Amino acid sequence: GVSVVLRLRALYCTVEVAVLAVVMLSKSVNPLELKLAEKLTILNDRAVGVLTRTSNIKKICSEPRNRPSFLSDKQLEPAVKTIVRRFPVIEVRGPGMQAVHGLKAEIVQGLRGYYYTFQDVLELKEHIMDLFNTISSAQMFFDLAVNFDLTRMYLDLMVNYVSLMILLSRIEDRKAVLGLYNHAYEMHNSTGDSTFPRLGHMVVEYENPLKKLGDDFGPHAKQIGQALMSLLPIYMRRSLTAEQMKQAGTDFFSLSRMPQQMLTPFESQTMQCEYLSLDAMTKWIIFGFMVVPNQLGAWQGSVELWRHAMNDGFVMTLFRDEVVQVHHAYELIFKGSKREKDMKDIASQAIVNCGAVHKGRRRYLRQSMVELYLLLSDQPGLLGPKALMLFMALSMARDEVAWLIRHSGVEAQPKSRGKVNPLDYRDKGLPELLYYTQELRALVRKYAQVMQRYFVQYLSKFDVTSLRNSVQKISVCPDDESLLLTYFIETMQNLSVKQVDARTEFDLRGFRLDWCRFQAYTTTAKASLNLREYQEVACLMNTAVFHSKLVDHLEDLLYETSDLSILCFYPKAIDEAFNSCLESSTEARFSVAFPLIACQFMDCTHPLCPEERLAQGDRCLSAVNHFLDTMAKLAKGVISRIFDEYVKLNSQLWPVRAADIMLEARRSRREKQQGRLLPTQRKPGEESIRKTREDMTELDGHMSVLIEICSALNHVPLLNAWDHKFVPREYLSAHLEDLLSRRVMSLVGNYQQLGEISRPSEVLTGIKVCKQGCGVTLHAL
Repeated sequence: GVSVVLRLRALYCTVEVAVLAVVMLSKSVNPLELKLAEKLTILNDRAVGVLTRTSNIKKICSEPRNRPSFLSDKQLEPAVKTIVRRFPVIEVRGPGMQAVHGLKAEIVQGLRGYYYTFQDVLELKEHIMDLFNTISSAQMFFDLAVNFDLTRMYLDLMVNYVSLMILLSRIEDRKAVLGLYNHAYEMHNSTGDSTFPRLGHMVVEYENPLKKLGDDFGPHAKQIGQALMSLLPIYMRRSLTAEQMKQAGTDFFSLSRMPQQMLTPFESQTMQCEYLSLDAMTKWIIFGFMVVPNQLGAWQGSVELWRHAMNDGFVMTLFRDEVVQVHHAYELIFKGSKREKDMKDIASQAIVNCGAVHKGRRRYLRQSMVELYLLLSDQPGLLGPKALMLFMALSMARDEVAWLIRHSGVEAQPKSRGKVNPLDYRDKGLPELLYYTQELRALVRKYAQVMQRYFVQYLSKFDVTSLRNSVQKISVCPDDESLLLTYFIETMQNLSVKQVDARTEFDLRGFRLDWCRFQAYTTTAKASLNLREYQEVACLMNTAVFHSKLVDHLEDLLYETSDLSILCFYPKAIDEAFNSCLESSTEARFSVAFPLIACQFMDCTHPLCPEERLAQGDRCLSAVNHFLDTMAKLAKGVISRIFDEYVKLNSQLWPVRAADIMLEARRSRREKQQGRLLPTQRKPGEESIRKTREDMTELDGHMSVLIEICSALNHVPLLNAWDHKFVPREYLSAHLEDLLSRRVMSLVGNYQQLGEISRPSEVLTGIKVCKQGCGVTLHAL
């Protein structure tokens, strides 16, 4: 009976969309009136904000010390159980419900924020579904290579909606919070909240979110399938293995492979697709076919695309540290169908092979990013022509780091599928990859004006000329579209290098938003100007949009391609990588990457969830302080061991040691006269005589570690985190002061057990040795 009802509901939605399409076509609704570009932009931002609030509620309710006290109150326990059992129907005279009456005001006040968040989820859900219905009825086409911005926002909105509804179903206390609040509200106001029936219906419907999501997106399967299939050539080109990337013609990140083309601009017909997150594309494919599984096989190449994405890993990020086991989810969808056995084979293959593939990619990226950084830092003028290559490398590095972190410590479900090699998920080279990611980000910020000057000239000369010639080929162009095209040409034409020299603050956001509007106007079924017929214009404008971002949107572009603030939700994995980095003498210099990344932790907050900003800020500051303090403590321990070695060497020159040397000499002469040879004692200074360069003393090892740590602490003079400033060198200075004071006190009271103090000459010698050790430290800094 339930399945019949769901089928009827899906059929009703399909009919509703069809009727709406007929009405729109009959009335010839102007695409300008739909405001699709504006709605997609606003709803995507709203969806991320509501996701943040929903995730915050789930986190609070899962922690006993932060959970609302009403849910664990013994007095209210019978009422809560009754509400959850009978939800969404609430029996006013049920067992234990009278206990709510005495606390009704406190319950309404305490649970209001949670209830309003669920209301926002409901309103957002309705607005998103209305927009999807409008888009389907307008019969819009989606192609990432043509209307890039519109297609990306459409797929992002679909993924955000799916993530939100799955995340909602994972909040265990959702029924208790909603039911308890509504009952207390009804007692307080003599009537229940007007939105509670719809809220209760939504919560019950999404008990099994995958099934309900399939019903929601059934009427929009054609548009979603079309958008996903436009990913096929791009995704296959971007998701290569390390061996394939090294082949001739595909080694995008090597500047030295073809030095004769070093000054040639690195370009592509799909500029914005090249640095688009591979992780985001994988999520689009997996979640897209999850909600419209009937599109698998309906398009040529759809099964190949889906298989490729499914082999990428066994978990996919839902939001922050929330993940979904993709193979397990698809097994539930395909249960009892022809694809069930095929799904099990794909899962086994992915679990066995995905770790090695991504490990190879990270190794290749480390080598490429070192080369890229060395060349670009030596010749910053290359940042202009090779900007696309730089952002591609940053995007892929970010995706590989995120993949490793979310797969670390997660077991594939079910456990019997394939054998996982744990070494593929432990990467000692991760700190180096993080370090060069931060170095390239710093390089872009340092030479931002160089890039700005280059792309202002590019836009005002080459781009505008190419666009003008291409626009002249358009045979029929309505007035509104013609005005926009004229505006695009004039905006690019008015840019000049003099504005860069005068440090004019550029703002090309209107230029990019109007291009997004233009895409919406020209991709509907009734559009007079069909953008698909003028792909050259689309290609040139997508390229110009990318160039405009490098003029006024550089910081946001860095955030889009290399933001690692998600690492704050994986503290255990980051601490393990940090400690492993400090344990290796060759990797210690890369440890500065961790406090640099910790400074970005505030970037994951959202204005719609201000209540988590304080906790996130504290997490950010404590992480930066922890990393810097641990590095300084390690340096302090190494310096202490160096002091011990210096004291040991200096003690060999004390006058009391002369008697030992004289006795040893007399003994050796006596033994020599008797014809016996004894091993001679090493004289002071002989440890400095090396037979080969490979001979390393213990002191040499300490010095090399100290140089690496001091190099990390001295890498940046200042760190900014949540309106706080950290000076890494000050951490080492504070620990050195403590070490020296303790050393001097220990030198003075060297014989306290005998009731004596050290000789002044010994104390003076010890202080001189400490001074010498401090000199070595300052030299290392």
